[in-house]
Amino acid sequence: MAARLQCRNLLRQFARSAFVQPSRTYATIPAPPPAGLHNPSIKIDTPAHTNTTGLVPLKGWESRKTYLLHNYAKLLLEQPLVLIAQHNAVNAEEWGAFRNQVAKAGGKLQVIRTHIFKAGLRNVNYMKKQLPQEQWATTDATAQWLSEAAKDVDDPLMELFVGPLATITLAEPAKGFQPEVLKKVIDICNKSQNKLVLLGGRMESSPMDLTDLERAKTLPNLEGMRAQLLGLLSSPASGLASVLSASGSRIYFTLESRRIGMEKEANPEGAAAAAAEEKA
Repeated sequence: MAARLQCRNLLRQFARSAFVQPSRTYATIPAPPPAGLHNPSIKIDTPAHTNTTGLVPLKGWESRKTYLLHNYAKLLLEQPLVLIAQHNAVNAEEWGAFRNQVAKAGGKLQVIRTHIFKAGLRNVNYMKKQLPQEQWATTDATAQWLSEAAKDVDDPLMELFVGPLATITLAEPAKGFQPEVLKKVIDICNKSQNKLVLLGGRMESSPMDLTDLERAKTLPNLEGMRAQLLGLLSSPASGLASVLSASGSRIYFTLESRRIGMEKEANPEGAAAAAAEEKA
């Protein structure tokens, strides 16, 4: 009986050992740091620190949120035109196609984090209203005092912030507003089959709806506006030059007719009496 129990116990131990997997030791490979944030070998465009104004960022510059807040504020300050678009179920291949199309049109397409973009928009609006323009470039958009002071600032553009969003900006903002780029971008969004829906935009500091954008795309570019302005300014000068180059008798009759016209306007009753005397 004892031998039988001993054999049963041995069989149980063997069965347990057969189904239990041996412990394995895996080598842990650390994940690489995000590009440009914690990797010192990759340089990123971070704002210059200034100690004269006592600016203290909410978080260190290695924070992803602080980095995005700085970039969004810089975009709103430097870009003459910022378009807001909603993207719907866009896969990686379609994103590449949209980015290429916008780049060929002269723009830049990028996905944004809405709540951080709102904070940047509030900070920029507060800076433009409360600080002189010469301090905009040196003011830290991620400063704690600025974020606290601007937390109640509102902007009509925030009404468009619904769903996943992206911004479309000008690839060369130094050229100013470019209506031809806006027209091409609107066409790209209209042909995207509702994958990239244009909601509105912001020109300088003014919010714009779709109707305003449709009107703005028909405006001439900066060079065209300069040519029209020069034409308006030069047309009176050309007329004066043609009068001065005419003969003396023509100048006399021109001035005399103008004098008579001014006298009639100043004294219409006397002019009527003089005309009656001439007929008599």
